[in-house]
Amino acid sequence: MKATNDMRQGRGGISARFIRDFGLMIQGALAEEENLQIYDIDIVKKHVRPAVDFLKQAETWGQIELDIFTLFYFGMSPSDLLILSRLAIKRAKFYTQLRTEKKRLVDIAYTAFNGLLFVDLKGAAEMLTLSEQILSDADQFILDWTGERIRLKFGKGLLMMMQGSVEEGYQLAHSVLTVYEITDQKDKVKYSKEVIEKTRDAVLSGETQKIPRTYSMLL
Repeated sequence: MKATNDMRQGRGGISARFIRDFGLMIQGALAEEENLQIYDIDIVKKHVRPAVDFLKQAETWGQIELDIFTLFYFGMSPSDLLILSRLAIKRAKFYTQLRTEKKRLVDIAYTAFNGLLFVDLKGAAEMLTLSEQILSDADQFILDWTGERIRLKFGKGLLMMMQGSVEEGYQLAHSVLTVYEITDQKDKVKYSKEVIEKTRDAVLSGETQKIPRTYSMLL
């Protein structure tokens, strides 16, 4: 309610207060229910369900709908995540003709890819393809899409590993680390390496189901 009031008063859209409070709630719920995925925890479902219902009914998506999706996506079930990602790309198309907003479509598609990678490989591949299509149609003159293209290459490597081309995918994902190292993004290098190694180990051991969905959503 406080976040909504902030929006109505023009205080910078969805407030940091909401993000902080919702994040703390998720953190506490995970601590109590460590054997469950986020979307299976009752308190998460209680707060996420109204957002999902609202977004499914929204005939057009603008800034508010996209903000709501961005805030609640990591508490959505894989099926809801896939459905709403498709709706976002379809129903926000007019709004995102603005060059500065096209990046949101790429972010949404890639966000969904991360969330689905370890639970719905077909859906993840669909989202990665959509992300690539948006990038291929992007205007290069106004915006720099370099970061998005690097991220896409990394995602392709992870997807290839999950699809069985383990070494080829491993090398592709690993090639991105050089860019992060050159630009001195040490934290990104460290975390990306961990993601690559864990994904490779999980595929080789045949235990991808043991990777928490939260892990993929943080990529």
